Amino acid sequence: MPNVTIEYVILIPLLFTQVIVFPYVAATMASSWQNSQRNIELQDAADHLVSTIQQLYLTINSENILVGTVTHKSPLPITISSYPYNATGLLSDPADNSAKVLTVTLTLDELGNTATASAVLGSNVTWIPSTLRSNSTDALIIVDIQNDFLPGGNLAVPNGDQIIPVMNDYMTLFREKKLPIFVTRDWHPEEHCSFKNHGGIWPSHCVAGTKGADFPDTLDLSHEIDIISKATSPEKEAYSGLEGTDLDKKLKILNVNRVWIGGLATDYCVINTVLDFISLEYKVNLLIDGIRAVNVNPDDGQNAEREMITLGARPVTRNDIS
Repeated sequence: MPNVTIEYVILIPLLFTQVIVFPYVAATMASSWQNSQRNIELQDAADHLVSTIQQLYLTINSENILVGTVTHKSPLPITISSYPYNATGLLSDPADNSAKVLTVTLTLDELGNTATASAVLGSNVTWIPSTLRSNSTDALIIVDIQNDFLPGGNLAVPNGDQIIPVMNDYMTLFREKKLPIFVTRDWHPEEHCSFKNHGGIWPSHCVAGTKGADFPDTLDLSHEIDIISKATSPEKEAYSGLEGTDLDKKLKILNVNRVWIGGLATDYCVINTVLDFISLEYKVNLLIDGIRAVNVNPDDGQNAEREMITLGARPVTRNDIS
């Protein structure tokens, strides 16, 4: 039987504490601090919103606004810690026809954090039930679903056509919610550097103006979309829909802070687009039922999915959203 010294008795608990307990406690404390900060920001936004409503009411009714009650802040934040939020109001209806109290509740999307604030308004106020959304929105990004990447094309992605009805379904959902849809495409010149006959690794594909570069007829682009063309210069490759395009600028104009991404191919243009969005601090939802991989190596697609999720993309399917 090995000798157990006093050093072992002391060191083993210390190692356990340093290797296991301390990292867990530190992570828990960091998460708690972040949540506390979100709650503070959310409460501040709720107070600011209610103060603005009260000031508007008093101004419309030509009543004096008490000194010290006016806030001088910038507009409501677009997001709270990158999360959009919504606001709902409940107006009291006292029986004695006295002043009414409007109570506003702000709720942080996905996390569910809430904050409430109240304002005293006059007896002549009515309130139409409604929900205010923070000045942010979602966008659908469809990556490179083009004929050359489908069965029969010059650079076909195996089973790439299977995602078309899925992405059509996502487009229907976004149109119903009046949310923006962006569709990226390879739009190469004939002498593009990615082609084998010009020193690249791929066969000629998606040459601007050709049938191979077109979107398939089965992809429902009959409604308003914004097409983003990439890799349009002979000497420049661009797997990401953000590289060398104005996609980020357009999304910022629309106050988009969260994107939903699907398309072709998982292990090239999708992953590069996703990682660029993450680096720009967008929230990214990866539509795992709307992607397919080239799989030059058998596990490329699976590895790409794992990397995207590890770095912050949230995997979702159509069944996860309504």
